[in-house]
Amino acid sequence: MILQERLGPITEEQRKGLELCLKNIDRLISMIDNLLVLADTESETSRLKLSHFDLRPLITEAAELLREKIVERRIRFSVQIEGNDLRVHADRDKILQVLINLLSNAIKFNVENGRVRVYARMGKPGYAEIRVEDSGRGIPAEARERIFERNYQVEQVGQGAEGSGIGLAIVKEILESHGCRIGVTSVPGEGSRFRFALPLSPQQPGADTGTSSSRENEPVDPDERFEIDTPPGPKEAPHPRFRIIRPEPPKS
Repeated sequence: MILQERLGPITEEQRKGLELCLKNIDRLISMIDNLLVLADTESETSRLKLSHFDLRPLITEAAELLREKIVERRIRFSVQIEGNDLRVHADRDKILQVLINLLSNAIKFNVENGRVRVYARMGKPGYAEIRVEDSGRGIPAEARERIFERNYQVEQVGQGAEGSGIGLAIVKEILESHGCRIGVTSVPGEGSRFRFALPLSPQQPGADTGTSSSRENEPVDPDERFEIDTPPGPKEAPHPRFRIIRPEPPKS
């Protein structure tokens, strides 16, 4: 509301100060959210709430939650899912967190006007394969073994790109609690690919037959759910996430 000058005009210096405040608040909220998720993952009372669900709406939900960041960074974002129904057996909320963390990193450490792609398809027998790819700065070879450690941050990832150092640690712990692992390949200057697999639902065709509809080096025949494509051009000021709410006077 203040940034939109609904309460009166503001100077350019005030605008920059408010935008910096919002950016830092956003970073703190993300850090607190990750700490809460990490604490829940480590809790002895924490149990996986396994269910059977389709990956398509889950990936869409994760992307929609990050739409504001995608538009702000002018990221060309696409989702490609092979087949009409790709059901897995996992904890839906925790896998949503995995996707959010991976996508957040792909957006944050990308170049402006870069690309982020999510692929989902049948992988090895009994598993669905999910990949998150970006066209960012990439990860140095010496850092790839450590990026899943808590509080580890890759140095010189780019100006203005800051992280809490626990997002990927959460991804690793959640997937390991499912009996799964996360892998990464990266080429500095070209981008990174994060890949993991989830067990297919018993009702999923191909789950028990040992068949796989695609292999690593075969191109995906995508069934595109949606695409967020922000063409080059001048950026509009992002909509503020917070607003000032004036309390109503007490009724007599």
